[in-house]
Amino acid sequence: MNTYHYTEHEGHMLIDSGSQLWLLDTGAPASVGNAPLTLAGNTHAVADNYLGVSINDLNEAVGTYFDVLLGMDIIGSTGLFVDTASKQVGFGELPATTGHPLWVELVMGVPTLEMNISGTTQRLFFDTGAKITYLPASAVRGFRPLHEVEDFYPGFGPFKSCVYQLPADIGRRHVVIDVGVLPETLESRLLMAGTNGILGNSAWQGRSVHYSPANRTLRFDAAL
Repeated sequence: MNTYHYTEHEGHMLIDSGSQLWLLDTGAPASVGNAPLTLAGNTHAVADNYLGVSINDLNEAVGTYFDVLLGMDIIGSTGLFVDTASKQVGFGELPATTGHPLWVELVMGVPTLEMNISGTTQRLFFDTGAKITYLPASAVRGFRPLHEVEDFYPGFGPFKSCVYQLPADIGRRHVVIDVGVLPETLESRLLMAGTNGILGNSAWQGRSVHYSPANRTLRFDAAL
């Protein structure tokens, strides 16, 4: 397994490869950049835009510079390990001996899983490019908003959402997570894809996860 350290910028994971900065985004089917990237000795070509959005547009939207948005076309061919406690990212497969497995399937090239949030089963994209989790407006009914977040979605642009805190079960742990509500247009896109929302990074801070393309699983609290 090839491992790197990453830093965070407003909830986004930025990997320093030694020659480039990569923004880790399992929610993106395609990688975007101005130059190829080399991972585990293999050079990968990347698209110059995704849904009409260039790497320069993505830099501006995220608010910091990076060379490549690293998406599922590359991640899905290698496997992914992220330990948010040690700020470590690895690419490759792990023995399926640690962590609690959740079965995933690819929808539009993105890992999708089911989990219980506030007593309801939600079908979510696993998206390391999302700051927080997003659900339909019906899921936050009866909860009080705490603050507001600004975010960005490729092909849609910037948007704002109120943020709520909801109970959730993630890999056999009972936690409270930040949840936002997507604009209606984006919510409709997810529903058309057969999903309810997006599982963002803040929902599993302080933990680790391993995505195995070979086994079609996400294992929370996995270990190297």
